[in-house]
Amino acid sequence: MPVKKLFCISFCFLFLSSFCQEKTYHKAYHENGIMKEEGWIENNQKSEYWKFYFPTGVLKKSGAFSNDKETGYWHFYYENKNPEKEGFFENGKQTKYWKYYYKNKTLLKEGTYSKGIPVKYWKFYHSNGVVEKEGFFEGGKKTNYWSYHYENKQLKEGGEYGKGRKVKYWNHYHKSGTLQKKGLYIKGDVSGYWKFYHDNGNLQKEGRFKNNKETNYWYFYRANRSKEKEGHFSNGKQDKWWLYYDDMGHVNHKCQLKNNQKNGYCLMYEMKKIVKASKYHKGKKIKEWTDLKSFKKENNLLNLR
Repeated sequence: MPVKKLFCISFCFLFLSSFCQEKTYHKAYHENGIMKEEGWIENNQKSEYWKFYFPTGVLKKSGAFSNDKETGYWHFYYENKNPEKEGFFENGKQTKYWKYYYKNKTLLKEGTYSKGIPVKYWKFYHSNGVVEKEGFFEGGKKTNYWSYHYENKQLKEGGEYGKGRKVKYWNHYHKSGTLQKKGLYIKGDVSGYWKFYHDNGNLQKEGRFKNNKETNYWYFYRANRSKEKEGHFSNGKQDKWWLYYDDMGHVNHKCQLKNNQKNGYCLMYEMKKIVKASKYHKGKKIKEWTDLKSFKKENNLLNLR
């Protein structure tokens, strides 16, 4: 055979073989014999349209593949046949606009992806259809202003995020709509001076935080505005002297504490005078005096400061 003719035949064979790719329709089954998945395989990779099923035979998800990676618009379903989520894939990663649903078809959340990461504006919903929270993502992290709502549509809290963490001043609300608390966040940590309120709007407590823990001096109030107690915190735990008030606003007892436990003296008052005293060690009473005279005799009053 002439060399020229042989070369032409070889060239044609190589040219045609590049287009003769192996393509088969694949089917697989669950152990109970029900269809598990079906779709096209080309060069050992999923391609074109595929369907996947629950062991009950109900459709679980469907969509296209390209080079073994999800592409185009996909649908996902719960086993009760209701939609679970739907949206676009590109190169195997979620992209563009997506919707998620509760099992009863009510919208759960909606928003945009870029290369599988949440971006731009998102909305999340309670199961009754009311918006639960809404705000912006940047690079998969919350940013800018976000608002959160109760199922009755009432605002629950609102404030800004920076790189996925709460920052600046936030307001939090009771379900009734009255202010619950307000204060500062620094890189997601509760910090600085905070105020908390009863449901009737009256001040409940106020004091400082450092790294999410109470610190320094705090004041506590009853719903009728009368003072309930006041004292020191150290690293989130009660420390040093604490004063406790009766309904008339008078101190009825005060105690030394450490790590939230009585540790030192506790003094009981009537008409602004000491009527009884006790001494504690790590929460356990070790001594008691029932009159001021015997207490003064055994103790240095300078220790009560």
